[in-house]
Amino acid sequence: MPVVAIVNGSEQLAYRVIASLVPVRGAIDENFRQVIGRQPTDFRAFKGELPLGRTNLQIQQPRGGMHIRFAIELAFRDAAGRSWVRTAQGELKRIRGEPAAHYGLHEPIEW
Repeated sequence: MPVVAIVNGSEQLAYRVIASLVPVRGAIDENFRQVIGRQPTDFRAFKGELPLGRTNLQIQQPRGGMHIRFAIELAFRDAAGRSWVRTAQGELKRIRGEPAAHYGLHEPIEW
């Protein structure tokens, strides 16, 4: 299974981290999991507490044509309790609620 390296460059832990594969090119949109009959948690990796430095996470990749390209999007909660998404394009956006709720995911989640 492929590995995604995440680097926490802050001086504090990040919490409830979700690394998601998102389509960035090709004839597929963000609801591709539903379209191909997969679970909402598929093609995602979960980490309850992300320590400082580099962490490797295994993430399942979808099969698809060569014209489809995926990138990683990260959702997480910071030490102050604020939730964020780092988009596949590198933009940092504040989100409301928990990272799992942002993706419509429900507990239990294997953090």
